[in-house]
Amino acid sequence: MFSVLIRIYKFIQIQYLFWKKELNPKIKVDLFTRLNMIRKGFHGESAIIYDLTSYSDMYLTDKQRLKSKFINYGYTQTLNNKIIFEKVFSDSLNIPTTLGIIEKGQITFLNSDLKDIDDLILYINKKGTLVFKPISGGGGFGVKIIKYYDSSLTINNETTTIEEFKALVNKLDSYFISEYIEQGEFSKKFNPKTLNSIRIVTMIDPIDNNAFIPIAVYRIGTKQSSPADNWTQGGISALIDIETGRIGKGVIYPRNGKKVFLEKHPETGARIEGQLIPNWDKIKEKILNASNKHKYIKYIGWDVVITDEGIKVIEGNNCSDMNLLQVHKPILGDVRVRSFFSHYDII
Repeated sequence: MFSVLIRIYKFIQIQYLFWKKELNPKIKVDLFTRLNMIRKGFHGESAIIYDLTSYSDMYLTDKQRLKSKFINYGYTQTLNNKIIFEKVFSDSLNIPTTLGIIEKGQITFLNSDLKDIDDLILYINKKGTLVFKPISGGGGFGVKIIKYYDSSLTINNETTTIEEFKALVNKLDSYFISEYIEQGEFSKKFNPKTLNSIRIVTMIDPIDNNAFIPIAVYRIGTKQSSPADNWTQGGISALIDIETGRIGKGVIYPRNGKKVFLEKHPETGARIEGQLIPNWDKIKEKILNASNKHKYIKYIGWDVVITDEGIKVIEGNNCSDMNLLQVHKPILGDVRVRSFFSHYDII
C-alpha cells in the first residue's frame, strides 16, 4: 500500500511540475507543435531547443528529466538545501562559507563574530561583498549580491541606503548569507559583471559503481541574466570537451524562437570557442573524488567556479536542467548514460 502511495505521489509531482512550466512558456511555439511535443513528453520549447528531427530517441524528455529527480530519493535535501550541502561536502571540496540564515526577517548568525545586522554591515564594509541566496531552489532566482563600494551599499549593482538594506533583510525568508566568490581571471574575461560557472554532471555507474562525467558546460552571464549566469534567464551555455577541457561555441536561450551559436560573447567580445579551461584534469579529479566519496548520491549536477587559487563549488543540483546541456547534443547518445537512466527506470 505504501509503495502505491509513493508511486502516486511521484506521478502527481511530475505532472504538476511539467504543467507548471508548460502553462507559462518563455518560448512561443504554434499550437500544433506544442501539442505534438507534449504528447512525446517534451515541453513545447524543446521543439526549438533540440534537434528532434535527427535524434528524436536520443534526448531525455522533459518528463523523464522530472522523473530523474527521484533517483536520489532519501538524499535530495543533501543537494537541495544549501546549508546541508556545505556540511556534507566541505570535507572534500572548497565550498563558500555560510555566515548566517534569515528566517522571516530574523538573522541567525553561524559566525560567532557577528551579533546583529549592524555587525553584518560592518562585515560587508570590510570584505567588500556578500551573497544572499534562497536556501532551497536554483536557477539564479532570488540571488542578491550585496557590495560595499565607494562608501555606498549596492544590491545587484543598484545603490541602496542602510535603511533600505535593513528593510530588505526584514522581508526575506528562508535565505542564507554566504561569502562571495571572487572568480579568477580566466572566468572574469568572459564577463566580469557576472559570476560564471561550470555545470558538471556526475553519475554513479550502476555496473562498476564508479562515478563518471557524461557532460559539462560552461555558463557565462549576460546583462539579461546578471548577476547570475543562468541559461533560461539569458545566460550563455557552451559545451566543454570532457577529455580536453576545450570550450565549444556558446548558445543563448532562444526566447525569440531562434537558436544561435556564438564564437564570442555578444556584449564583451571575449572569445568563447576554443578556450582551454586551466587545470581541467584536476577539476575533474576533484569532482569525481567527491562523487565517489558519496556514492549513495547517484546523480549530481555540480556548479563549479574557477578562482585563481583553484575551484569553489557553489552547489550540487539533484535534478540538473537538461535544456542547457542537450541544446548541444542529446545525452542519451552516451551508452553509459542510457544504461544509468534505464537502471533507475527513467527511460
